[in-house]
Amino acid sequence: MSISVHWPSSAPAACDPRERGARRPLEYARLLGADAWRRLPADVRARFASHEACWTGELTLEASESGRWVVRLLRLVGAPLPPASADRVHATVRIEPDPATGGGRWTRRYRFPRRTVEARSVKCLDPNGKLVERLGIGLYMQLDLRADHEALHFVSTGYYVEIPLAWPWGLRRRSLRLHLPSWWLPGETHVVHRDLGHGWFRFTMTIRHKLLGEILRHDGVFRREEADDVLRAAAARDPDHARGVR
Repeated sequence: MSISVHWPSSAPAACDPRERGARRPLEYARLLGADAWRRLPADVRARFASHEACWTGELTLEASESGRWVVRLLRLVGAPLPPASADRVHATVRIEPDPATGGGRWTRRYRFPRRTVEARSVKCLDPNGKLVERLGIGLYMQLDLRADHEALHFVSTGYYVEIPLAWPWGLRRRSLRLHLPSWWLPGETHVVHRDLGHGWFRFTMTIRHKLLGEILRHDGVFRREEADDVLRAAAARDPDHARGVR
């Protein structure tokens, strides 16, 4: 486990030029690179061209016995994973802009027979321009963005916990960043968005622990919800922009 002291990009008097001004917005095309982005199917590029979308579909939620315990433990940081289920589960995924980070807020709702489970996270760039996902209560997952000719891949490269530090006399805000070791739970996460054509895509997520093996697998097929629903959500936040979209 490594420890570092971090100065967030919002600090008013940061010394590092990477920390000055507003945080750089998350643009998947720029992050991936022009050549790799062009090789993706047009529908994949359209899905990740902005932080405004709503997808609906069904998926299986499989987990080993160890994976079920990991899901329970992760409730301590806001339950970023749904419980396992023997039956297919209907789910919706809504993505909205996150003005504070320049990234996107992901809200996932899983409809079980007796309850609905919601999991939230934020994908954004850290002050070094690296892709991260904030999972809740200071837990971050570092991500590597990859592509092939049919799919976009998000592969975790590590986890860390960021703890804000109180600093007197109005000086820069600081935080303590604890990088978790590779054997720490939950393990390597690999998410794939694979285009199926005709507006559909396949979502898979696997988590493989260094010692426990594959502990979790989510697999489902999704499509974009009606565009009018997405435009209405955008209009509620920014009526002028929504009129321009139409």
